[in-house]
Amino acid sequence: MKLPAIARIPLVVLLLAACSLAPATQPTGSPEPVATSAVTPPATPTERPTRPPAAVPTEYGGQLPPVATLSSGDVSIAGYPGSFCFADTCADIGGWPTKADLPELTAGPSSGDLVFEIADQISFVTWSAAYGASSNDDESTPLGEGGDPFDPDTGGSPPPQFLNAHVPMPPPGDWVVWVWVDLEFGDLSYAWHVIVP
Repeated sequence: MKLPAIARIPLVVLLLAACSLAPATQPTGSPEPVATSAVTPPATPTERPTRPPAAVPTEYGGQLPPVATLSSGDVSIAGYPGSFCFADTCADIGGWPTKADLPELTAGPSSGDLVFEIADQISFVTWSAAYGASSNDDESTPLGEGGDPFDPDTGGSPPPQFLNAHVPMPPPGDWVVWVWVDLEFGDLSYAWHVIVP
C-alpha cells in the first residue's frame, strides 16, 4: 500500500529527528601526541557533511517535476520543465531558455496533432498550449485548450481528467511550443523547440 505524499512527510521528519537525537560519544583515554615539523604539509580538502536529498515520491518516477513528452507521429520528445507545483513542491524557473536550448521536435509531414502526455499516466484537469517565434511566452499565440477549471478548496468533485492532450499543429515554421496543465492539486509547464516543415 502506498501512502499519499502528504502522509509521508511526517514520517520523514520523524526519522530525521530520531537520527539527530542519537547520543554523542566521547573519546576515551589520553589524546595521541601530535608530531610537528618545520614544513607543514598542505591541507587536504575534506568533504563537508551533506544533507541527504529531499525524498521524492517514487510513484512519480523520482522526478520533480515529472517528465512530459510531446509527440509527432511516432517520435516523442521530453519537454523542458518550467515552473510547477507538484507533490508538495513548487518551483519557479523565472524564464524559459532560448529556442536553441530547448528540446527539438521536428513534426512529421501529415502527422496531425501534436500529442502531450505526462509520464506515469499522471492525469490533469485542464490544459492549454501556445506557440511563438521566441522563448518569450508573453508573445505567444494560442494553439488550443481543454478541460474545466477546478478548485479543490470548494469541496466539489473534480471534473473528468485527461491522460493526454491533442494539441493542434502550429503553422509551418520554426517555433517554441508551450503546454501548461492544471492538476487536481498543482500545475506543470513545459516547452519544446518545434520545427514544422
